[in-house]
Amino acid sequence: MPRLMHTQARFFTLISLLCLSSLFANAQCVLSITGLPDTIKVCRNQQVQLNPSLAFTGGTAVPTDTVWSPATGLSNINAINPIATLGTSPIQYIISINSITALNFVDNGDFSLGNTGFTSDYRDTNGAGSLYPEGFYSIVTNPNSVHPNFASFGDHTTGTGNMMVINGAGSPVNIWCQTIAVTPNTQYDFSAWGASCTTGNPAQLQFEINGVLVGTSLQLPAVNGQWVEFHVVWNSGANTSITICIHDQQTALSGNDFAIDDITFRQICVATDSVYISVDNVIPSINSTVKLGCISDTVVLNGINSGTNPDSHWWDFGDGTPTDTSINTTHIYPVQGVYTIKLTESTVNGCGDSATVTVDTRHPLSISFTADKDTICATQSVQFTSNDNGTKTPLVYFWDFGDGSTDNTASPSHTYNIPGVYTVTHVVNDQVPCYDTMKMQIVVLQGPTVTVSMNDSLICRGKDITFTAALFGGYANLEWSFGDNAVLYNANPVVHAFDMSGNFTVNLTATFRQCPPISINKNVQVFDHPTVNIGPDTSICPNSPPIQLANLAYDTGALSYLWSNGDKTSTTLAREPGVYWLTLSNVGGCSSTDSIAVLNSCYLDVPNVFTPNGDGINDYFFPRQVLSKQLLKFHMEVFNRWGQLLFVTDNLDGRGWDGKFNGIGQPQGVYIYMIDATIDGMGEEKMRGNLTLLR
Repeated sequence: MPRLMHTQARFFTLISLLCLSSLFANAQCVLSITGLPDTIKVCRNQQVQLNPSLAFTGGTAVPTDTVWSPATGLSNINAINPIATLGTSPIQYIISINSITALNFVDNGDFSLGNTGFTSDYRDTNGAGSLYPEGFYSIVTNPNSVHPNFASFGDHTTGTGNMMVINGAGSPVNIWCQTIAVTPNTQYDFSAWGASCTTGNPAQLQFEINGVLVGTSLQLPAVNGQWVEFHVVWNSGANTSITICIHDQQTALSGNDFAIDDITFRQICVATDSVYISVDNVIPSINSTVKLGCISDTVVLNGINSGTNPDSHWWDFGDGTPTDTSINTTHIYPVQGVYTIKLTESTVNGCGDSATVTVDTRHPLSISFTADKDTICATQSVQFTSNDNGTKTPLVYFWDFGDGSTDNTASPSHTYNIPGVYTVTHVVNDQVPCYDTMKMQIVVLQGPTVTVSMNDSLICRGKDITFTAALFGGYANLEWSFGDNAVLYNANPVVHAFDMSGNFTVNLTATFRQCPPISINKNVQVFDHPTVNIGPDTSICPNSPPIQLANLAYDTGALSYLWSNGDKTSTTLAREPGVYWLTLSNVGGCSSTDSIAVLNSCYLDVPNVFTPNGDGINDYFFPRQVLSKQLLKFHMEVFNRWGQLLFVTDNLDGRGWDGKFNGIGQPQGVYIYMIDATIDGMGEEKMRGNLTLLR
């Protein structure tokens, strides 16, 4: 019954608090940001201090979180007064400050009013030293006063005030609850402090709103009397009244003893503002065009700005002349040189920059030339060498040699054929174009002439050749060099024979008392006689295969052939005994001849068929391919197939058997011959065989 009465008393107190909370639930945020201008103008790469301040209207609030965005260039995005470092582009910064109002919607959150203004699933012991068993709480100033095993320490608020001390239960239950009025769609900060009374199994505390756990649980330190805060940010959504609780998730019976204090539920206010930082980014550059001249040079200048448009321009031309304030200008330089031109631009805010460009108006042109000779003989050449200098290349050259001839190369050579005095004019111009001129005189004297003739240029080795020089104008010395180490002086004409073959350059050098030497070359080709060898004498049997004759000597010269039989090929055929010769000739007309004797010397064959029919062809059987010169003895017999001797002879050059026996022609058939012959005394040769007689 006493507990019920206590509950009723608390109920009426709670009703009063709910009415008070409802009164303040609709309180407006009191935080605003001042001192931050809408726009700040700076120069590029400059720093600016942002100095907003907080203003409180009709109350107080505690700022909690400050955030600037974007973070680009800011020294600290969480400081209310950061330094912004600008580059070349403008930027807009937005500042957002969260604050918690001073009004706490929780009644008796510091338990200074004692055991009132809240509900709990735990029971109140309401007596010193009586916090037994688990599941009980007590509002006291020292945990040790209600339990001898609890640590002794003061509350979180003042160190001497009340706190709620709990002997934790074995199942998750609500430790503390209170119903409050809230404004829909509003951010609130729910906060409390907790400390362990024993070190075993510390409590795991978590907030609960309308029966739903919110945020994450906090396990209290396993250190007695160390107060730690835990809080959660919550949005009211459509709610106008809520029940907030502190919940213990720890289920261990041993330990789980703790105290809570300073419970708050306060509205979060957000204040925002922005500033646009405009950057004067003057980026000047210069476009220059140099127009060269021969007396003065002109530079056309155009100022270009790729950033903020400037309000003023100032030109320094680098030659000490007065400045110009136009964006585009033209300047004339009477003296060639290298000049640094500077353009300075600025805005009305004092932001500016400068750009420079270097122009080179140097284009010197100088003319100079030399001649290797200023006095020459007619038909002699003069080499002119240009030493002109100019930077605007390519240079253009013009030469007038004074004799009607011109040239446009840098260093020409010119031949004067007619005696006289000539003025050479040289003109050079560059690509501007600028011109310069120089002149020189050349004296041309009457000069000698020399020609050389010869009676031949292609000769055979050992044959002489005559050289004749035709000289006009007189000479001091003549030197003939024949190309074979032979030299002859002051003779004309000269006769020379070459004892070796090859190509020779014959040179005549004529020197004169005033004019330069004249040297003339003539080419002579000397040929060797061809080498010909068609071999030693040989022999051939009449009607035998012919013998091929050829030059057995190696000769690489271009040759023509002529054989004794009229052939003009490199080889010929000896078909019968006789004397054969070959004449070889080369392109120089040099020739050589060799001959060979082909003799009659041997049997080559004995016929095996003959036709004694009186037509004059093959009417007799006789081994006619016998070299009679070497035949010393001859005997031949002919038999029929029955062994009857039909014909016999010992004549060396007889006509042979005519196919008759005793004047009667023998029938067609096969007959036998026997021949004994002695040739060159080298022994007797016996020949036996068959002979066919055909009619």
